[in-house]
Amino acid sequence: MTYSSQRLDFSCILSLHMIYDSLFQWHASKSSYTKSVVLMCHGLTLKPERLHSIIEEFNKRNISVLNMALTGHRQNADSKKSTSNLWLDEFFKAYTIAKNKADELNVDLHFLGYSTGALCASLLEIQSKVSFKRKVFLAPALEMKPLSFGMKYFAYLFPFYSITHTSADGIAYDFHMNGYKAFFSLLKNFQQTKTSIKNSPTLIFMREKDEIVSYKKLMDFIEKKNLNNWQIRKFSENPKTKCHHFCFSKDTIHENDWINFIKETCSYLNEINDVDFSKAYFLSQEISL
Repeated sequence: MTYSSQRLDFSCILSLHMIYDSLFQWHASKSSYTKSVVLMCHGLTLKPERLHSIIEEFNKRNISVLNMALTGHRQNADSKKSTSNLWLDEFFKAYTIAKNKADELNVDLHFLGYSTGALCASLLEIQSKVSFKRKVFLAPALEMKPLSFGMKYFAYLFPFYSITHTSADGIAYDFHMNGYKAFFSLLKNFQQTKTSIKNSPTLIFMREKDEIVSYKKLMDFIEKKNLNNWQIRKFSENPKTKCHHFCFSKDTIHENDWINFIKETCSYLNEINDVDFSKAYFLSQEISL
């Protein structure tokens, strides 16, 4: 696929809304000073507004965010139109805008992605289409458990079927099987090209008991590829959610983990101090605030 490197007009970003009607939403830092810019991307079937609790914490700490919404995840976007190429093209457009804004502010551009968002970033980084100073992955959909492939076969057996989900504001929406096909196409692409993965600074947060992403396979991949700039932090289990894969907001992460996650992530992105990668256990066991 060909990606255009032309400069995109930053004014095309709409004003803030809790419901995303456009591909891009800009969330400026709470002060006039911006330390860095973060491009943010959601997971499969997850509405982008579900990342707002992270965005709010970033904005308080002088980090501005461009939050994007792939086709099928916006308020009026038809998920039937979802394809892997379309999603990568949309991601690249969002990246171009975020890069232009970071250059304009003379600050670094970072990335935070949950699940499928991390997969898109990894694919385009392998293709040398995008480059981030530092990345934060939440339960990245890079190494999957066998059970998760059941949805792949379901999508091909029932290609015209849609699954109803409920957004953060309580509005029900249908997600078409084409969205799942797009995801598994991205995953196949990654598995075929992952030997060229970049050893760029990446901080990963997930739960060891994640039902979808394989913690063990991801650890093995990092070790095998000698990705010494990739480090994993383990979230503790959260009584607020029954799904271990959910770790994208204040209400899906245990309270103590949330405090430490925000503290370490913001320090990591703002380079306030170096993250101690020698510790393999999660922060809630080592920091008291």
